[in-house]
Amino acid sequence: MKKNFVSIIVNCHNGETYLKNALSSLINQTHKNWEVVFWDNNSSDNSKKIFEKFNDKRFRYFFSKKKNTLYKARKLALSKTRGEFISFLDVDDWWLPKKLETQLIKFKNKSIDFLFSNVMIYDEKKNSKKIWITKNFTKPITLSTAINDYKISILTTIFRKKLLKKLQLNFNVKYKIIGDFDLFIKIVNKVKAFYIHKPLAVYRMHENNFSKKNSYTWIKELEHWLNVNKEILSPENTRNMKKKILRLKIIFFCKSIKSYFFL
Repeated sequence: MKKNFVSIIVNCHNGETYLKNALSSLINQTHKNWEVVFWDNNSSDNSKKIFEKFNDKRFRYFFSKKKNTLYKARKLALSKTRGEFISFLDVDDWWLPKKLETQLIKFKNKSIDFLFSNVMIYDEKKNSKKIWITKNFTKPITLSTAINDYKISILTTIFRKKLLKKLQLNFNVKYKIIGDFDLFIKIVNKVKAFYIHKPLAVYRMHENNFSKKNSYTWIKELEHWLNVNKEILSPENTRNMKKKILRLKIIFFCKSIKSYFFL
């Protein structure tokens, strides 16, 4: 295979609403040496028909006979990849045309194994966009930076596939929401992570975002993660994690009260 071959994992469960836009953003990449590992997580809508309309040899389709959790699906899809590099795109988001080209230039430096970039947040309800990260991280991302101000969006990440084997890491299938946080924090704890300040992808914020609809699960998983990963955290990291979880609890409580009174 040619150099800089990228495997793009697209996990899909009933994603027909946005799927065409997501896959079109891959076709429009200026870097052309890639494959799509499309993991159809037991969809019952028109996702397969939409996928097949692209008729591109780089698109590989896998259908799951049962619906798996998100990170079980991602782990299964990861086992099907053939690329030197791994990247991810969810069906409700999309990449900007130079996403891969911009990132792969950085990998000419052999000491770089993991990259992520800034991202645009698209609010579907307001039909507006804003840049997510305002601060430019000019130095490699440390564990403390990642814990204290977590800004690693999975749809902007790209890493050398051999990194997972080297570090003996993969997605923890016990998590429903924070599996990417768990994996990327553990990677950052072992290797330097580098950041590109230019937004290279667009995250779509809408009413059906999984994390938005399952915020209580998000909180409980972060509490569990903190309890089982204390050994990699400094006392300051632990305090900051606890503060973050407390803020999320307050937000969740306030939203719950508001929903109750406005039923």
